[in-house]
Amino acid sequence: MAEEKAKTVSVIISTNCGNELARHYLPQLCAHIEECGTITDYEVVVSDTSIDENTETYQYPDLKKVRVIGAKATLTEVENLNKALFASTMNYVLILGNHILPTHSYFSEIFQLFHYTPSLFGVSSNTLSTTTDDRISGPKTLDPNKSGICIKELAPQMRKTTYTLALSCTNMLVDRHQLCLMGGFQTFFNNVESSKNEACIRAWRSGRKCFFTANTHCKKMATEEPANNENKILPRKNSLIYDDIIINYLHTNRLKHFVFWLKLLLGYSNSLVVRDASNNAYRNACKQFFSKLVALYNVRKWSKLQRCEPFDKIAKGFFSSEQLQEVSQTKENNDK
Repeated sequence: MAEEKAKTVSVIISTNCGNELARHYLPQLCAHIEECGTITDYEVVVSDTSIDENTETYQYPDLKKVRVIGAKATLTEVENLNKALFASTMNYVLILGNHILPTHSYFSEIFQLFHYTPSLFGVSSNTLSTTTDDRISGPKTLDPNKSGICIKELAPQMRKTTYTLALSCTNMLVDRHQLCLMGGFQTFFNNVESSKNEACIRAWRSGRKCFFTANTHCKKMATEEPANNENKILPRKNSLIYDDIIINYLHTNRLKHFVFWLKLLLGYSNSLVVRDASNNAYRNACKQFFSKLVALYNVRKWSKLQRCEPFDKIAKGFFSSEQLQEVSQTKENNDK
């Protein structure tokens, strides 16, 4: 059985508009957390790129548990998230999606999993949708219909806790010490979700585990949000191509790594000949990847020096089918 840490939580938020959060979201977030009697203490750390980085950390008058720190306006969303992470002080870090609120039983259920699983890195829970248009957040596995490392999110399959390849973007409660030891989130990525997925893969390779449980819930705060702008969808899809290239470069091994390079160079060569929207996006993603290859090589080399488990071994052991494995909450306890 793991030695139980104090149940203290840092909620970290990266934003470029802290005042808007303070008017609507932060008061409800603090109220929801205070209803969760399981935790002994908490803080909310907001890293705000709309505030000068030289501004001293301040608190909202009516929100004593909220700390706001200024950040450079040029920071990417991932870099800003890391700034909030490294400013946090509690034992666990809770990273929530846009306007997501934990329900009253959220921490009590999840902390039991940390208590009985010494190797646990993080847990995500079910997220209640407010409309039929909301995407249901569930566990993640490898997509068997695609080659390489392609992460697929599933609808929650059962009430029991299962292993998940990566934690949900709507909510993830992780061991702060472990995440900081790993260096936080990789800043090579264009999208925060990709950087969170990659952090979970690193955790798996270092001997940690990720769980998904449908026994507790988060919910989305009722807000009037603008409809999706179709002009923003295509650039995001294009940036995800680049993110997928990085994940496969960092975490494929041996034959699969050779196949990765073969497909990448063939695809890049084809994009130079055939000029259309899809090939243009792939060509730009490859160019961005090549420009950062030296830095990425050093990250990959460091993983080898750390003697991390090959990702192929993790995939074969836990994610060889879409039917995710259930977690035994007593097995690891007995083995210890």
